[in-house]
Amino acid sequence: MSAVASDRNAAGNGKLRFAFARLCAHVIAAPLDKAALLRTVLHAPSHAFLTRGLPPPPPDAPTAAASDSPPGNASRGGGDGGLSGDDDEESDNGGGTAETDSDADTEVGPDDPYDDDYVRSRSPPSDDVGRRKGKNACPPPPFSESELEMLNESTALLKNTDSVGYLVRSGSNDDDDPTRPPYEVSIDGESTLSAIWNIAKSEGFWSLWNGLYITWIHEMAHSLLVQPSIEQSLNDLFDIRDDTIPLMHLENPIPPLATTIASHALSGILLSPLELVKTRMMVQTSSLYHRKYRSSLRALGQIVIEEGPGSLYMSRRMLPTVMLKTLQPLFKYASPTIIERIFGLDSEMEPILYATVSLAFDLAELLVIMPIETVVRRLECQVIGRFVTAAPDSGEDDLFESGRPFEGIVRLNKIPYTGMWNCARRIVEEEGGARTSPSKSKKGDKSKRNKKKKEGFLAPLSGLYRGLKLRIYANVAIALLKAFSEE
Repeated sequence: MSAVASDRNAAGNGKLRFAFARLCAHVIAAPLDKAALLRTVLHAPSHAFLTRGLPPPPPDAPTAAASDSPPGNASRGGGDGGLSGDDDEESDNGGGTAETDSDADTEVGPDDPYDDDYVRSRSPPSDDVGRRKGKNACPPPPFSESELEMLNESTALLKNTDSVGYLVRSGSNDDDDPTRPPYEVSIDGESTLSAIWNIAKSEGFWSLWNGLYITWIHEMAHSLLVQPSIEQSLNDLFDIRDDTIPLMHLENPIPPLATTIASHALSGILLSPLELVKTRMMVQTSSLYHRKYRSSLRALGQIVIEEGPGSLYMSRRMLPTVMLKTLQPLFKYASPTIIERIFGLDSEMEPILYATVSLAFDLAELLVIMPIETVVRRLECQVIGRFVTAAPDSGEDDLFESGRPFEGIVRLNKIPYTGMWNCARRIVEEEGGARTSPSKSKKGDKSKRNKKKKEGFLAPLSGLYRGLKLRIYANVAIALLKAFSEE
């Protein structure tokens, strides 16, 4: 009995050390995980989607070259009724020769497009001027491209109004956008560290660890309780006795591999409500007047009350959740077996080649899993159901927990997704391609807006692969560390 008791104590101490180590790891990685999650659920419409259905810009008005005009009769606008040299107010010394170099055709806009003198010079001639000049009085010359750009920037808000005249959300979600709610943070186009800094500055430093405890509880329940119990039950059911031997050392690794993958998938599906709570706690804003859930424990009951019990396992996110929880252990546990059994590589004898092939499998896992994970996270942030209003005699706590829409730290899509395929298709159509974002000058002020980013190879699928480069860099670094540590 003493030996059995000592084994149990050793196992219990090992589990406690594992739980504490995982808690420390989550504390360190929480800011990075939150920034990655917010980047995944961020609704950033592309430039092509925002301009879809709008009429094309009018073509530039033709201008006559200054070199074609005779001296003393230079014309700015060209065409019929050009200004003669006697009436040209912009000629040198009141009637000199016109400029003939190429710079004379380019007009430079004023510093202030609303300057009174400049607008007066651009205004059409009054009645007395028209009578004095007769029928051949020319209209004011057209605006140059630089002037039109400045006027468009000054009147950009007019493009973001509906048919009644109210402002609607614009494409760029920068800090100076007046249509952006005050609780939303701009992280589009920012680096990971800049995104973390913006979140901490707007939401508070401790908001970076929202959802920490539910994340840790979810992992401990999966790793120490649910998954081992399911795997042991499956091994006993199918009479698999070699569950403690590594898969690569078994003569037939398929049965234990199948039970391992099935146990992880079933455990992930059973614990998916905790993952739903974790996602919403990390995404929701910490604003006192806009947050929906006050704590992780209350959030689960509030979801059941507002969205119904079926929202936990029978919702629109169930199909992508099943696919995600099945593919993740499949790549994790089947890849080493395939590398050693099919490719015949040994991690001890050929560490560099083994690490290279393992890295290729990791990249393939990212390409397959990231779109499904994006769809799952988007559907988890979508509240579908009736909103329950607090009773008139209820306290302040009930007002915090009932009747509020789900508002995120970043911009979320307010149009509900109808399912997995609808979500993926709309992400590609609405967010695929070049996005618009403000360009910052050296001094930090945002002078020019709606600059299109260059389209890359995965531009049409960019909405489904947010943070792909960062994950690739992390996998490459891990593969290099493993390869050199095993030499």
